[in-house]
Amino acid sequence: MVNEIVEEAEKQGCSTIVLEDLKNIRQKKKSKELNGRLNRWSFRRLQAIIEYKAELAGMNVIYVKAQGTSSLCPICRVKLSPRGYRMMKCSKCGLEEDRDAIAVRNLLQKR
Repeated sequence: MVNEIVEEAEKQGCSTIVLEDLKNIRQKKKSKELNGRLNRWSFRRLQAIIEYKAELAGMNVIYVKAQGTSSLCPICRVKLSPRGYRMMKCSKCGLEEDRDAIAVRNLLQKR
């Protein structure tokens, strides 16, 4: 998976890979079940491997805060409405897209 990420970035001519800043993710208190899942998740391991492989390929890695990236429209900054499990829709401009794709677009704008 990591090799595919770095290879795709090289293929697209990217010099920087943008990742979510997950440093304080375990400090969030939601439910017992979610806290347990977050504490078992090796979230930084994948990012560290991506950093290493990107450096070998001559690319930079930057981290940006992810708060609100999947709930705001990347075009007009309006709060999005859910349209099923994965899809989000903007009531202002009509954008309808997968929430992960929306988060990526917003992360790129934050860098």
